[in-house]
Amino acid sequence: MLGRGQTAVLHALEEKDDNARIEQKAWTHVRNLLGWDRYDSLEALEATNDLYRCELCLMMNLLQPSVKLVRELRVGSRLRRVYDKPQTPLDRLLAAGEGAPAKVAALQQIRERLDPLALAETIAH
Repeated sequence: MLGRGQTAVLHALEEKDDNARIEQKAWTHVRNLLGWDRYDSLEALEATNDLYRCELCLMMNLLQPSVKLVRELRVGSRLRRVYDKPQTPLDRLLAAGEGAPAKVAALQQIRERLDPLALAETIAH
């Protein structure tokens, strides 16, 4: 319970190696596609946003498997990471049994109609 004149402040916990994780995601999602150049025109912004909204979103959520950290085990002075098997985010959603059934069914239909090679070609160019 907060007293009179007190406010609650929520903040994210900072980790000392957080930047490495962010840069790793930036490499797989941004740097690998766009490179290190700075795009500051309105046309570049619109093209990039369109790529993220359409093709890249479909590729990363419906077709691209990723591993998820399950637990970390301390073995002596070393840290051993245990990962789940590679799955797409849609497969993880299906396995969890969560999400609106109509939306999940629509995403499954989209994935069945997608051509992964054509989508990858569209993203690359």
